[in-house]
Amino acid sequence: MINPPCFVHVGAAFMSLAVLAACVPSEHVETGVASVSDNATHSASRTVPGSAQDEAVESAPAEPQPLPPRPSVPPMPDPKRLLGLDPAVTMGLLGEPTWRRLDGHTQVYSFVSKACRANVYFMRADETAPFLLNHAEFQPPIPDNEGLSEASCLASFFPAGDIPSILLKDVEAKEASLK
Repeated sequence: MINPPCFVHVGAAFMSLAVLAACVPSEHVETGVASVSDNATHSASRTVPGSAQDEAVESAPAEPQPLPPRPSVPPMPDPKRLLGLDPAVTMGLLGEPTWRRLDGHTQVYSFVSKACRANVYFMRADETAPFLLNHAEFQPPIPDNEGLSEASCLASFFPAGDIPSILLKDVEAKEASLK
């Protein structure tokens, strides 16, 4: 028969183990190393140098690598941004027109790039008001460019891709100015 004092010693030993187990850092529990500090380990859970378990303990988690930059998509001009411009500003943007026509309170200018033609209409309310761009039509000069969008047509007037910020949408203009 076991003396009651032995139960006290065994109970105290289990209690001490429970307290010590609560002190083990979680990263050591996951790797199978039970230690209270970096220098002290229990002999039952020591790792063999060079083993897979040893390498798992010693290797640090890989840091996330930054994603490579996405290729820059050139901003596209917004044809609606031409509205309200006067003839001088429009010619400063698109160059000299191939022809001009004056019809009372309306002036029509035609600009041609390698990809398309832009016909722009300047109108004024009366004899004293300035001519302002009121309408623009974009059309391909050759059938091969039938599917060309208005924005792509307008972009073709800037072959180097240096589209003036006045023709960019507000968000694209801000992004382009940051570059």
